Amino acid sequence: MLTTTLPRCNKQERFFASSQFAVIGASSDTSRLANEVLDWYRDKHMDVIPVHPEEKKLEGLSVIPSISRLPSPSTTGLTITATPQVTLSLLKQAHKLSIPTIWIQPGAADQYVIDYI
Repeated sequence: MLTTTLPRCNKQERFFASSQFAVIGASSDTSRLANEVLDWYRDKHMDVIPVHPEEKKLEGLSVIPSISRLPSPSTTGLTITATPQVTLSLLKQAHKLSIPTIWIQPGAADQYVIDYI
């Protein structure tokens, strides 16, 4: 189980202090929220990696198929824009990979995700 006790502003500062970011949920459908998040990181000149099990490139960026392929999980901030079922699975993987910070976007959590956190 994951636990956090930091105040909200410290959590945000800690998240954005990551040296790299990964976005779950971006796809070739550029109207998706995850693609907007991906663009936001790029617009801020942040090092970002899209994660998608089937895509090879998204918006000019190389894609990795899963978070297990992150080059440096322990310094990566993970943004999740997916279904709650996928989110729960990703949280469990992220814990095993020692990913320190995770931003769960609206709609990506349900009671099972909340209970896990």
